[in-house]
Amino acid sequence: MSGEHGRVVEIVLGHADEIVREHGLGGEYLSVREFSFPNGRADGAIFGLLDGMCVVPIAVEARGGELRSGNELSRVVSEKMKGVYDEAFTHVYLAVPGIRRRVDDLARRFLRELGYGLILAGESEVNVSERARPKWAPGDAYYEVASRGVLYLAVRKTLSDLGFEVDNVTSNWIGFKRPINYYGALHEGRAVFGIC
Repeated sequence: MSGEHGRVVEIVLGHADEIVREHGLGGEYLSVREFSFPNGRADGAIFGLLDGMCVVPIAVEARGGELRSGNELSRVVSEKMKGVYDEAFTHVYLAVPGIRRRVDDLARRFLRELGYGLILAGESEVNVSERARPKWAPGDAYYEVASRGVLYLAVRKTLSDLGFEVDNVTSNWIGFKRPINYYGALHEGRAVFGIC
């Protein structure tokens, strides 16, 4: 990711706490950049806890430039989001740095009909312009994504209790950047936590 696109992702994930609060998720949360899952890759994923025990996976698809037309919005949704994120995430957001004035209302109504949310990423803040509605995400992709969220939050908490701070989180790994240390990962359908 580079340029404006990468900046939008950084701003949104840097303010993940605001998105988590928007959905009434308290306490622990974790954000992951470039999150790969069975159906594709999300620019960002946020895992929040509902009532302290149920993981809510939130996907973020980011666009680097201003959203200029309904056609552009429709193309982004049909090519990048619909049928991809729906299978793995309960909440889905489109994040953009801006929207043309006449397209704003159309974009919010279109995304609302689909249950998707809209995040406007400013210079150093985010505004949830349209809140994503929770969806039932069927199938194995959801179970894998939610399982990774549970594992990541548990590993981070466990390592924190041991006095360590996680410094490396990817689609398939949480732990340290050092070559040998504690880590957590999904491996062949099993959650693994230990020393590598």
